[in-house]
Amino acid sequence: MNVTLILGSIRSDRQSHKPALYFRDLLMQAGHQVDYLDPKELGIPLFDDGPEQKESQPVTRLKQSVLGADVIVLVFPEYNHDVSATMRNTLAYLRDRELMHRPVGLIGVSNGQIGGARALYAAKASFPTLGGVMLPTAVQVPLVQDSFPDEYTCTDEKIKKGMDQLIREISAYGPALIQVRSQLG
Repeated sequence: MNVTLILGSIRSDRQSHKPALYFRDLLMQAGHQVDYLDPKELGIPLFDDGPEQKESQPVTRLKQSVLGADVIVLVFPEYNHDVSATMRNTLAYLRDRELMHRPVGLIGVSNGQIGGARALYAAKASFPTLGGVMLPTAVQVPLVQDSFPDEYTCTDEKIKKGMDQLIREISAYGPALIQVRSQLG
């Protein structure tokens, strides 16, 4: 499967890149091709729906990656009980055509106890309107600073099990929805 993995933070002291890179490596070990998109590196502009932005190199790169993906995975921190503004801004560039009938996996990240649960809830409410098909497992990463001392190490068994389940769902739903997209156009 071709997986586009999108990070949802540009902060200088961000921690969500650690579980994102860890998950990227798990996906590759499972035989998936991964396109890792970091909005900080891409330089995605603030959304205003103008033609100069829609055709900018960062937005074109984002859209091409998503259109070429069999599965989309979003990794985002919870800010103020919601999905990060960076993730919302990135998703504003994607319309039905890009996400339609594509499985979408979610990984919520927090430095608190509940692991981005409120942000995951908010994301689950908005994705069906974009045409994406939510995968059943949403991984919660609480206490990211303790659970991921670096991008190569996860110390929390519950997170590891959740990520393993998400990979199994990617492997199952990805091919099924490729079939759906080919039949529905």
